[in-house]
Amino acid sequence: MLKDLKKLILYPIAIYLIISVEIAAIVVLGVDSNEAWVWSITTVFVAALLFSFAFYAKPANFKKGLIIGAVWAGIFILLDVVIVAVPFTGFGYFMDVRTWIPYIIGVIAPTIAGIINEKKTKQQSIV
Repeated sequence: MLKDLKKLILYPIAIYLIISVEIAAIVVLGVDSNEAWVWSITTVFVAALLFSFAFYAKPANFKKGLIIGAVWAGIFILLDVVIVAVPFTGFGYFMDVRTWIPYIIGVIAPTIAGIINEKKTKQQSIV
């Protein structure tokens, strides 16, 4: 039970913290965060991070992966509302399609991990 809570709550908070540090580094370096190459690199970084944590979470199947992904996306949205939208940008922050990409990847990554883990389990049971 505690392990499941860790996967559901602590992992997305850790992911959010790591992404925040990456974004802060971009800001400190004075890079224009609206440039396409910055968004591309950030998206690849976010995807790699989310897939790494998703496979580390080891969802047993599609359903468990989808649940983990939905909870993660919900936590990411909540953190963005509390940390970014309300204090700094307002809810217009969510009007940019680029804002939604990490949420979508956050749902997809654990779901794919669940599908792959389910297939591995089925293959191991056949052997």
